[in-house]
Amino acid sequence: MENLGRAAEARTLLGVAMARYPDLLYLRVYLAQMLWRQGAHAEAARVLKEFRPKIAVREWQFEIAPAFQEVFAGIPQRNP
Repeated sequence: MENLGRAAEARTLLGVAMARYPDLLYLRVYLAQMLWRQGAHAEAARVLKEFRPKIAVREWQFEIAPAFQEVFAGIPQRNP
């Protein structure tokens, strides 16, 4: 939906899905990915931080890191 220019609707639907299935991490990862693409980095961090139970190392490695890489892999690094 986001690729079709319907990002607000996609966020709403992800919010509804997360409310219904709060234990599904992949829903939060999808939302965080969308927020990263939109430049809402702090909100993406909040979405992941609010997940309960605590996110395990394995989940960071195999679910969140690939999504993060997909969004940021093609962005050139800025000089500090």
